[in-house]
Amino acid sequence: MNRPKEIFEITKRRLGLRFDRELADLLGIKKSTLSQKISRGDFPFHQIRQLLNERQIDVCWLEEHEGKMQKTDSLQSINQESERMKDKDQIIQIQQEYIEYLKQLVEEQKKNTK
Repeated sequence: MNRPKEIFEITKRRLGLRFDRELADLLGIKKSTLSQKISRGDFPFHQIRQLLNERQIDVCWLEEHEGKMQKTDSLQSINQESERMKDKDQIIQIQQEYIEYLKQLVEEQKKNTK
């Protein structure tokens, strides 16, 4: 099970809800909007925390999951940045090789015109 969906299910249990629509209604959003947020990994932590606090339900478990998701997001960002840097390095290498090739062509042209 993916992490946002897992947190979503725990939240429903903690709030005593059975259906996704019930939670969406409590958050003041459409069920489809909530589903989209969860599928994108854009879990509404702040809103859920407020709901839990209003009902005096412990939020420690939520903070633990939020921390794990943030770590995962950070690692993904670092990996993506690393891949972009590799791509940039490859592009620079190709450009440098092309520049060297062009320099050789220019030198050859100079020799041929003399």
